[in-house]
Order: sequence, then C-alpha cells, then structure tokens
Amino acid sequence: LQAVILSIALLAVLAILAGCQTSDVTPIASASSDIVFLGEEMIPPKQISDFDLIDRTGERLRLSDLKGKFVLVGFGYTRCPDVCPALYNTFKQIRNSMTPAMYDDVALVIITVDPDNDTPERLNAYSEQYGGDWHFLTGETSELEKVWEEFRMYVKKGAVSVDHTNITYILDRQGVVRLRYGGLPPPTGILADLENLGAGQGS
Repeated sequence: LQAVILSIALLAVLAILAGCQTSDVTPIASASSDIVFLGEEMIPPKQISDFDLIDRTGERLRLSDLKGKFVLVGFGYTRCPDVCPALYNTFKQIRNSMTPAMYDDVALVIITVDPDNDTPERLNAYSEQYGGDWHFLTGETSELEKVWEEFRMYVKKGAVSVDHTNITYILDRQGVVRLRYGGLPPPTGILADLENLGAGQGS
C-alpha cells in the first residue's frame, strides 16, 4: 500500500512539473477566442510608456508617432556576431512577405543594446547592407535603460560583446504589448499572428 501511495504522489509531482514548463514557440490559444497564436499572449496586455529615441536616419522617433500601426519590436546591435543577424534576417523576411495592406499597417522597430557604438550613421549603413526596411533606434544610455526596463530586457555590456535577452514583441495600434516571442520564431508564425490580430485589415 505504501508503494502505491508513493507512486501516486510521484505521478502528481511530475504532472505539476510538466504543467510549469513552457515554450516560447509553442502555439497557444488566445484567452479571448479560439485563435491560436504562436507568440505568448500578454495577460493582461501591457501598455508601453512612450519613448523618444534617435532613428537610423538621424531623426527623433517617438513610439506615439507609430500610433495606429501594429509594431514589431526587437533588440540587437551591429557588432553582434550571431543571434542578432538572424533576427534581422527574420525581420527582413517578414517585411518582404507582407501584403501591401499589412505593409502599410505594420512598423518594424529594432532598438540597440549598444548605444556607445551604434550611432545613427552606423545603424543606417548596417541596415542598408541588409536591405532592412525598419526603424533602428539608438540614444543616450540613460534613455535606453528606461526602454529596456519597460520591455523587461536584460542588458549587460562586456569587453567585446553585449549580453541581452532575445525577445521580440508585437504591440497593437495603441502601443499595448499583445504577444511576445523568445528565441527566433519563424517569420511565417509572426505573420500569421499579425494577421490574426487584425493587421492589414483596417482599424
């Protein structure tokens, strides 16, 4: 009898542990409908505070300037040797695969985690090499630290590289985080999520 009780207890513990494990790229059902999203749905959705940074063109860009559009937000830096280039290629594939209506309805934004080196000129030249149709933002470290914190980003600069969280977000037309992705999700999955959120279908 004692062995049976121990077996039941062990199975219960395993079930609890299994329930705690999550994957950032496993499709999940929306809490509000039967839509299945690839990204993790933010419950409750998080409003992002407005920020004012410098775009790769040298012009200032506020998040509120993009109000009325969906915004895909990622983080990286130009000296990154591995993960960041993969992110930029993902963004490029997403942009190139958009319908004309979605193209006008979605803004792509990358925010640097290395403001000491990523000047607007450097960001612009780097983006041009990729053929990147996106905003690449930099600014003072004190400004960026507030933005990183807002997006729950871990950023630690080393002697050569910058360690940072690899997370991508989708904001809705009001600047509210709706979905987030860990790692490098497939472009087709992000496009499907944008479509399911209403991108390219009018306000």
